[in-house]
Amino acid sequence: MKQTIIYSLITLCILQRCVLCLADGSRFIGLGYNILLGNPDGGDLSLTGVDPGLKRPGDGSVLPYAFSASRVFKDIKHRTNDNHDVLRDTETVCNKGRTRYVLPPMYPDLHKVTDEFASAVCHLPVQYNQAIYRQFLDVWGTHVVVGVDIGTKTVNRYEQSVSQIAEILQSYDTEIGSVSVEDFMGYGTVYTLYISKLSHSDIYTIKGGNLDGTLSIGTIDNPEPLAYKMGTIANFIQDAFWNNSTTFFSNGICSEIDGLNLPQRQANVVKVMGEYPILNGLTSKPLDPVIKIPVTWPHGTYGLYHPKSGCPTAAFTWEEGWNRQDAEDSRNADGWSPTIHLDDSVKTSGKPIFHFCIKTINENKDYERDWPKGNYCILKKGDCPQGFNSGSIKWDDEDHDNANSHAGTLPDGSYGGDTVMFFCCRKDGNYQTSILLPVDRPFYLLKYTSHCQEVFGMTVSEEYYKMDTEDHHNTDAVSGSHPNIINLHHDPIMYFCYYERKNNFPARIFGR
Repeated sequence: MKQTIIYSLITLCILQRCVLCLADGSRFIGLGYNILLGNPDGGDLSLTGVDPGLKRPGDGSVLPYAFSASRVFKDIKHRTNDNHDVLRDTETVCNKGRTRYVLPPMYPDLHKVTDEFASAVCHLPVQYNQAIYRQFLDVWGTHVVVGVDIGTKTVNRYEQSVSQIAEILQSYDTEIGSVSVEDFMGYGTVYTLYISKLSHSDIYTIKGGNLDGTLSIGTIDNPEPLAYKMGTIANFIQDAFWNNSTTFFSNGICSEIDGLNLPQRQANVVKVMGEYPILNGLTSKPLDPVIKIPVTWPHGTYGLYHPKSGCPTAAFTWEEGWNRQDAEDSRNADGWSPTIHLDDSVKTSGKPIFHFCIKTINENKDYERDWPKGNYCILKKGDCPQGFNSGSIKWDDEDHDNANSHAGTLPDGSYGGDTVMFFCCRKDGNYQTSILLPVDRPFYLLKYTSHCQEVFGMTVSEEYYKMDTEDHHNTDAVSGSHPNIINLHHDPIMYFCYYERKNNFPARIFGR
């Protein structure tokens, strides 16, 4: 449906028109354009209309600020920056043709400005006056359309949650984001996704979301601009476009006494264009879009072993509890890694006390994600989160004068004369593929069927705890999916994975 038409005899509307140009797109060639107020998508959503930046004839260093003064731009900026919305557009475009203006030095005798534009320029003071020159840009625009693609376009705008977008983008094998440690909305870790680093093919694969609105530009019978090529308006205040200047003097449009003074007036227009963004209240250049999202502890209810540094940072409150296990009294052989990071209470001879951090809130909030694929275990509390399978470990504690005790909120299990704890484990990913979890404070996962799971930005240490269980008629047992444990029935050893942020932790680019 795309046709390219190149007209070499078109003259600007800020210049004179050529009667030989009959293509629909020619009606837009030569129009002034205010690049601050413009919106290439036309008007508001659900409306059909020409770009509000276009200046019709007689309507009377800005590129970095392009479009940022338009009302639609300000509305979207508020929604994305303040409300943390993510908006995604899908476009259906039918290009009906292309028209362009051939600039000098081609066809030098045909470049002629219109009487109206000449009058506006000739009435500009030779000495710079900011207010007058600003008004000139307000009326005529900052740029002139010298090329246009016309046709029809339908834009469907979808609103999606930032967590949904983040999950999609993290799955791409591309460098699209960075992780940093900071206090953000009550969370301690954030990742920033740079939309500008995505290719068109990446964005095309993003689906879903709620339809926010529809915008239509042009119709079959009345196609509208889809894309422009423009030159600054100052470029047209020079002799090459003023071949008809003698008629301006003879018709009284310009004063022969004052003369054209095009170089000085052009310099003044260039000067006011540099000041124009600030004069319109634009004090900073628009930045490339980014999505800043807190890295949360994943969705579901579950538990983690409590490190001596305390429970991890979270927007919710971890419930805490402890369980004391009475190990074998006779020649007790409890043991642990020399640098174990569990609470020191586990080192109590023969009667270790384990502390827990339990997430009991199962609200599916905007920023919560599912647990990532990998090879690791967590403590069970309620139903295992999606992707995990459940299992248990039983420790046969001391039979004689058993001193087991507990308090607070505990993982699912049985805490009587023996200790039975339930776990949630998964092995649907390679342990060497780093998963993204909060990195601001240390935490524990449990080793499953491989080495400890790698976590982005964290150093992992494999630790162990050996429990000297009952010597006589030992009933230690395991079932289902459970953490790595050896020497069952004879001083079983369970393996822990301790994570702490790397010393040289970078807010670096990541991609998978």
